[in-house]
Amino acid sequence: LITLRMRINMEGLEGTVHPCAVSNNPYDCPRLTSMVMHAGGVYDDDRDTHNVHQHTYMRKGDVGNYGEWITFSSIWSWTADKLANVEGSIFIIENFARGTYIELDSFIMELPSAKSFAPVNDACKELAINGDAENLDGGGFAPFPWFSPRMNDFQLAVHEETDTTGNVNHFF
Repeated sequence: LITLRMRINMEGLEGTVHPCAVSNNPYDCPRLTSMVMHAGGVYDDDRDTHNVHQHTYMRKGDVGNYGEWITFSSIWSWTADKLANVEGSIFIIENFARGTYIELDSFIMELPSAKSFAPVNDACKELAINGDAENLDGGGFAPFPWFSPRMNDFQLAVHEETDTTGNVNHFF
């Protein structure tokens, strides 16, 4: 699981709507890229034998206004053969317009824990989870296993609210 909290800003645009907030065009939205580099690999289009790339685009609704903190979560997975003879890995947050300022508050890379799965002996217990999202992986922002690998499909998001007494609640 990859979960990050970031703020995207551009001089003179703070508080205005980011293009990704209203468009599902991948060129309007930031993306996370992973590249696993193999021994003898070169940066070319032969990704099956040399370097393994994974891209996750943020989608409409993942990004709001310039200057607002957003949390984004995704799944990256590799097969054992794709991790053989690895010389290095690169993680990139990219696809921003020139002049964009990016602040990264947190970046969590983790395997899903037991709390991301229904209880083994009672799988129906949590068919619909309502609340307690703060107990999820990714610091309470990774709604694993509810992800779609397709770009324009609905993605479940975890939201945060603070009540009048200061209690923080994460919800879907």
